[in-house]
Amino acid sequence: MKMQQMPLAFVVLAGAAAAPALAQYMGSSGRSTISSVAEVRSAGEASRVSLNGALIAHHAEDVFIFRDASGDIPVRIDTALWRGADLGPGTEVRLTGATAGRGERRRVEVNAFDLQ
Repeated sequence: MKMQQMPLAFVVLAGAAAAPALAQYMGSSGRSTISSVAEVRSAGEASRVSLNGALIAHHAEDVFIFRDASGDIPVRIDTALWRGADLGPGTEVRLTGATAGRGERRRVEVNAFDLQ
């Protein structure tokens, strides 16, 4: 009796292995990326951000004020990310990171940046 069940189990498993996968890749989470300061202000916590604009002021140790066509916002750039870059007022950059803080404390935590 066990000998007859073994081939049946093999056929079922072989058929399941040959079935096409129905999963679909949706990126890291299917979320869209925010691309303006105005959108950052209204976005949820930890939303992905990619901004093009300029650093217009150095506010604190690793906090700068960033400006694009839609407004200004504080951005935190860890000094380890600088890699010797000369950052100062008017420096054109592309920032990627995530939103942090709420209300008046809203900012962008920068993961990477490129000088433009």
